[in-house]
Amino acid sequence: MKPFFVLLGALLSLYVVTCVMRGSVVVSWGPGARTFRRDDHPRWFWASVGIYALLALALIVVF
Repeated sequence: MKPFFVLLGALLSLYVVTCVMRGSVVVSWGPGARTFRRDDHPRWFWASVGIYALLALALIVVF
């Protein structure tokens, strides 16, 4: 089961890098999803990217 979580962590890491390069991130927000752009909501953007990065790290290291 470990390789599966490592794969998920690697894919999530790629998503984080893509979000930083593009400047927008899509997050779950209530019953739907919400997009945060780095220019419009920098605090929410970086908080979301940080949470996704920590989750990716946990998937690779812990599980």
